[in-house]
Amino acid sequence: MGKRNKDIRDRAWDQALAFFTQVRDDPENPEMIESLVLWVNQSPAHLDIFNELAAIWVAAGMALARQIEPLGTDDDSEQDGPLLH
Repeated sequence: MGKRNKDIRDRAWDQALAFFTQVRDDPENPEMIESLVLWVNQSPAHLDIFNELAAIWVAAGMALARQIEPLGTDDDSEQDGPLLH
């Protein structure tokens, strides 16, 4: 991959990460959703990157879930459950 292509792909990853953050922070924002849809439709690479990022997010959540003790197994904990934000 040439430097120019790498720079374009890196920029697209940055944009995808920004959209994920915006979706997490304000999932009901219609302007953000419209911007996301427009961005994804600009290029098949955008959709590929967004889907790859979504798969990473799911895999990270699954890995974390396997490491968190089930509720009620830690008597010393004052938490009501895992903090997943």
